[in-house]
Amino acid sequence: MMLDRVRTHLLATFPKNHVDAMLRHYKRMTADFQTAQWEESAVKGGKFVEAALKAIASIARVAFSTGRNFRAGKIIDDLGRLPSGSCHDSLRLLLPRACRLAYEIASNRGARHDADEVDPNESDATVVMATCSWMCGEMIRVATSGAVTLDEAQKLVDGLAEKRYPVLEEVEGHLWFHGKRAGPRDVALVMLHHLHPKRMPREKLLEALRRHGVKKPKAQVVISKLKSDRLADERDQGLYLLAPGRQRAEEVLRESGQRN
Repeated sequence: MMLDRVRTHLLATFPKNHVDAMLRHYKRMTADFQTAQWEESAVKGGKFVEAALKAIASIARVAFSTGRNFRAGKIIDDLGRLPSGSCHDSLRLLLPRACRLAYEIASNRGARHDADEVDPNESDATVVMATCSWMCGEMIRVATSGAVTLDEAQKLVDGLAEKRYPVLEEVEGHLWFHGKRAGPRDVALVMLHHLHPKRMPREKLLEALRRHGVKKPKAQVVISKLKSDRLADERDQGLYLLAPGRQRAEEVLRESGQRN
């Protein structure tokens, strides 16, 4: 199993508790990315970075606090101050710099977005995902003392999740859902979930369903059923996805992400 191979390589150098935490957060980050949960994916990336920093600091013999006293920035600074030759240059310089980039995005950017700006969460999550992926591969290379090249290590990391492509995609303002075997109602729920907590005009949802091969009469019925089944509330401004609808949409996204 690919996960076991990655874990075995990392355990050659890094402590078991931190390796297991890293891989757990990496898998969860990937799952959120696949289902277009951008902010959640970036947050999981931040947790991956914390675990990776603890693993790196343990090997570099840099002291760090845990729990509420954990300070990622301090560990990164302390690693950068280590003298040349005290440990592998990647542990001292390259990996901490990558940690800083991913951690700053995961910790700060999402909360600071202006509601009137273009939402950069997808771009943020993409950078965090790519950075954490590179970090994991580089740590494998370091752990195996170069016996595994970075390219080979990257293939191992990529194997942790067969595909990291989102099942929901926006192209020039048009939403596309790539989930398999999803019916018209599920497509509508996913579309509304993507815009939540904003409302989606009926005509926009109708257009999205027709873009996915649903004929107009059927699409109208689907939208009306969302209201009658209390999955969505409709006002003049459009449809708002209610809690039961959000729950079902999240289930559809998870199922689609697992099958893609």
